[in-house]
Amino acid sequence: MSIKELVRKSFYQGVYSYAVVEAVNLGVVTVRLNENGARLTDLTVIGSLPYVGARVVVDYSAGTPPAARMLGR
Repeated sequence: MSIKELVRKSFYQGVYSYAVVEAVNLGVVTVRLNENGARLTDLTVIGSLPYVGARVVVDYSAGTPPAARMLGR
């Protein structure tokens, strides 16, 4: 299943949010949610490692804590 299909599936299930990466440390990221400005820390990364300022999808279907997926360009 491609990242596009995963995002589409999550969208229909309503279990994801967009966020911006604030910090990257040893394969985990800290993000700020676009919806309400809440900060989420120590998220695992699925796919390629994002950079500071990158937009990601926070996937709540991946379990607790949620995981961050890099958005396509």
